Amino acid sequence: MKGLKHEGSSGYVWDPYIPGYPGPGIWEEVPENHYTTSKVIASISLKYIAEHSEDPAEQKLWRDTSEQIQQYEEKNCITSSGTYAVYAGSDDTGVSAVLFPVWGYTDADTPVMLKTVEVLEKNYSRNHLYKRHRVEYDSQKKGVFWPALCRLPNTG
Repeated sequence: MKGLKHEGSSGYVWDPYIPGYPGPGIWEEVPENHYTTSKVIASISLKYIAEHSEDPAEQKLWRDTSEQIQQYEEKNCITSSGTYAVYAGSDDTGVSAVLFPVWGYTDADTPVMLKTVEVLEKNYSRNHLYKRHRVEYDSQKKGVFWPALCRLPNTG
């Protein structure tokens, strides 16, 4: 598996933004893609690792890699309507994106986040429960998967 290796390291760090190396995502979807939420988690995790590393070279490696992942996400994981996509190139909105501000990835009032919430409220919500988009099947025909952990703000 392709990854990053640096001096003093005993192993590789999977580099999830490299084209040609998609994965199943946090939802373990059968079709492998560059899933937005997985990239966000990777970016956040690498920032956290950098904060706690005692080696300045490692800190730089983790921060730089985190920034590269975030740049990839900003370029490839936004839908044509301006929402966070389920995966790179998708035009479907990812419900997990509502957690990005909670995780410290983005502010809650950014244009992308506000548009994401608006689309989720309109297309993925029923009685304050939210459906996630499944690549494998039409999740709109299945039962509610994602309970609202908190009430999303009314964007209208």
